[in-house]
Amino acid sequence: MARSRREEWADEAALPGGERTDLDLVADGVSISRTGCGHGVLVPRAIGRLSGQALEAAAELQDLASLRARVASQVDEAVQAAREEGLSWGAIGWSLGTSAQAAQKRWGNES
Repeated sequence: MARSRREEWADEAALPGGERTDLDLVADGVSISRTGCGHGVLVPRAIGRLSGQALEAAAELQDLASLRARVASQVDEAVQAAREEGLSWGAIGWSLGTSAQAAQKRWGNES
């Protein structure tokens, strides 16, 4: 019996110990590779299969992009909480290393 693409992805996505990644996040044109350290990394098929240090670099970039998104969300929440506590845009901007105007422009219209 022929194996489905999903079953093939499942084999590629299997992590040490038999743990599986969320295959619903994998779309056409993307494959899952594992680094030498066992980290899973999404790799566009268009750039071919990466290996060695190139694969490690791609995994690190994906980890950092994910971290950046989580931190950005935390900053958004912290700014909202600071405004609810009455912090001025000047204090928020200074705390974030920017101006009051830039802080208000970035977060002022969020509810």
